[in-house]
Amino acid sequence: MGAWSVEPSHRVGAFHLGMGVNEALAVVQKMGSLDFAEFNFDEQRPFAADLVLRLPSWGLQLCFDPYQQDLRLISVRLLPEDAGVSEPEAPEASLLPELTYSGQTLGNPPNLREVYQMFGPTWIGDFRREKAAYLLRYPGLAFEFPLPEDMVDKLAAKGEHPMDLAGRPTPSACWMWVYAAQASLQSPRSVVPIEAVQVSPGKGIRLQGRKLLFGAMPQDVVSDFGPPQQVCVKDVDAFRIHSRTPRSPNLDYYYNYFYLGLDALFDGQTHLLQKIVLHTNPPTHERFSRYTRCFFQLQLQEDSGESEAGGLGKLGSVSKSQLAQLTSLSGKAPCLHMAPESNGDTTKDQSRRQKFVERQKKFHRGSSFLDKALAHENHHRHHEEQKGGVDCGTTFLFTAFGMSSWWVGNAIFAQLPLLVARLPEGQALGTQLSMMAQAGNIFSISYKVIEHHVGAIDAGATVNGMHQVSLFILMLLAVCWDQQVANASLPLLGLAVLAGGLGCLSDLTYWSLVMRHPPPCTKAVGVGMSLGNLVVLALSVLQISGRDVDSPRFGITTFFVIAACFQLLWGFVTLVIQDKLIHTVAWAASLVSESLGKKLVHWVNPMHEKAVALLRAEEGEEASEEKEHPGPEAEGLPHARLILIFEMVNFLVYAATYTLPSILPFVAAAFPAKSQQCHLLLNMMILQSVGDVSGRMLAPTSRSGPLQRRLPFVGAIVLPTCFAALLRAATDSSVVSEHLSYAQASVVLPVLVLFFFFSRGMLVSAVFLQARGVTNSREAAEHLASTMGFCGQMGALTANAARRKKQEGHDRDHIHFGEPLPHLSVRTRVRRGKGQSPCRVWRSAEGIFSWLPAIRFFPF
Repeated sequence: MGAWSVEPSHRVGAFHLGMGVNEALAVVQKMGSLDFAEFNFDEQRPFAADLVLRLPSWGLQLCFDPYQQDLRLISVRLLPEDAGVSEPEAPEASLLPELTYSGQTLGNPPNLREVYQMFGPTWIGDFRREKAAYLLRYPGLAFEFPLPEDMVDKLAAKGEHPMDLAGRPTPSACWMWVYAAQASLQSPRSVVPIEAVQVSPGKGIRLQGRKLLFGAMPQDVVSDFGPPQQVCVKDVDAFRIHSRTPRSPNLDYYYNYFYLGLDALFDGQTHLLQKIVLHTNPPTHERFSRYTRCFFQLQLQEDSGESEAGGLGKLGSVSKSQLAQLTSLSGKAPCLHMAPESNGDTTKDQSRRQKFVERQKKFHRGSSFLDKALAHENHHRHHEEQKGGVDCGTTFLFTAFGMSSWWVGNAIFAQLPLLVARLPEGQALGTQLSMMAQAGNIFSISYKVIEHHVGAIDAGATVNGMHQVSLFILMLLAVCWDQQVANASLPLLGLAVLAGGLGCLSDLTYWSLVMRHPPPCTKAVGVGMSLGNLVVLALSVLQISGRDVDSPRFGITTFFVIAACFQLLWGFVTLVIQDKLIHTVAWAASLVSESLGKKLVHWVNPMHEKAVALLRAEEGEEASEEKEHPGPEAEGLPHARLILIFEMVNFLVYAATYTLPSILPFVAAAFPAKSQQCHLLLNMMILQSVGDVSGRMLAPTSRSGPLQRRLPFVGAIVLPTCFAALLRAATDSSVVSEHLSYAQASVVLPVLVLFFFFSRGMLVSAVFLQARGVTNSREAAEHLASTMGFCGQMGALTANAARRKKQEGHDRDHIHFGEPLPHLSVRTRVRRGKGQSPCRVWRSAEGIFSWLPAIRFFPF
């Protein structure tokens, strides 16, 4: 079990203020490392005292509001029983995990000086003479320190914190309490406001601004309240014997919403809502640990004379004389059952029923709908989010996140024309940097080895660390890009290895991280990976276009500083998509002033505290578990054969992608004129980027039409076909020159490259989108995405190694090529100016190509 974070007025580890009793019990059951637990309540007077969950092995005592049943006080025992604490019932916290605050570890136990230094200054606390203890308070946090009985009065008279005791060590904390910031230790409050369900008898209910009406269909309920946490078939019908007509063999079924405290019963034949159950959840009920207490309000009217039977008067109304009996339901009865009333106008009731049946027939709902309802139980949370789509702002954030992939490596290669002119390696620098970047694959190999031996690695924390290292590398490049050791640019080459390693790691971790979000975000990240290099190239073109290499608009140092600013922006974007920006800003502000941090959080998100109290239970539970490494046989992963197919597709696609840039110049060499070769190659490289971006944008999702869903199958045929055609043209130049003129080749060959990279971009995105749909387990999906990215990098490394071995025997009279970085392409055209000879044009093109990472020309 890992360390538990202490957040004043919010949480201790997996237990946060505002969580329900059922949530706390679920956390305890998942941890499973307790000797025993105690749950105390007053059965005779259920609202007189708190509901208390005691976990002696952890030294925890959780106090829940008896009315709202939400956690309002967390007590942590810090000193064992034999340490001189006066309370005989104090549990021995032998299994209490390590406690941390803002990354700092609390002592075991912390003394007063350590607490004061860690949490900052505060007012003088209270000296408790009856307990011989000192109580130190912070907003939402309090500590108790035992004191010698004979020194309490003397210390209280001084009016100071008792940090130094004559002849004794500094007192250590024995208890710690976490409660709401606006409350006090003596009278803690609930942090979650009561939101009652508005009940309209005979019609339905209103909850959170949404209606749940009798006669609604399952898809209506799911649309308003999300997928149920459980679908339960009602396999016993106790009233079947009293029915006048034979009942349908189709069994009724419940939608269980435990976190709302209600159940919805649907008719097994018509699939219309016929009953709503609201759970008041008393502690003595058998399902107390499953449901959240549901508060409800009944619509009442003035007495118009008691009904003869003492029951309901009009539709949806209750007489005042029955108010006491009805309100007592919320305290003693386990639940309130609601159904459409059978009394009243029979003709009107039959008409309403007939409309329900006609509506059911209109949508062609048959008996198979029950199976579809049962499938809702296995839906992942992001499927519900996908229903409403992803807005433009979220799409932009994930596109920007994808642009940060290979950002440092692209920035280094974008400066090659200036670096070649200033560093002693000259023209050989491009090949050396490419080799260093490919050496970075050792990072991805090490990542998978560590993951195999240690277990699953948090992709979010890894990506955040990568952004910090990337920013540090760019700052070092701005300072020491021209430094030399032994007449060689070793600092630059060493940083290129780190840049390549971060780029290779991004292919593993980015896909894993995006698996936590809806499928459109996966596509946006893929598009961003293709667009990131265009931003770097645009900045480089702005730097040197129309200028000589010796006099750019701004220098190399300035370029790397600008790139570092972009990298800082990518880091903030990553924090936003992980929902960690507010916490990071609040932590930084709290270093200056704790009140400043809270005011800043409240200004950015006024509902932050409520959102944390209501929505962070699952995150706390996941963080408190020790998760096993989800290997290929782990629960939630698809069949091993399907995993192998995904990995092989990625391996082959990346291998072909990294091979193609090296054969394109041989394809262009079919025409003898150097200017023709240059323009043909430029057109192919430009359409390479266009095809990659277009393919990623058109990758099908679950909401795509049938035609778009078939595109990957077409791409699986088009990609090898185009690759074989281009490979044939590269090995036998006569195939192109004899069958195509230059004008025809200027269209046909770039179109082949366009189709290849269109298929490549679509296949890569489609494979990752498909991989996230084969399992409902987020951990399994992240592991699968990481493995697929690793196989892609190994395919690229294999292709580069084979290509380099093949090129060792080539003459320098031919065109040679360096190692490519992924997603980097040409966005520059070379035009022949007035009065320039073809040779002059070719030398200009040679200067352009010398700094491209995907291709490097030697002088003819």
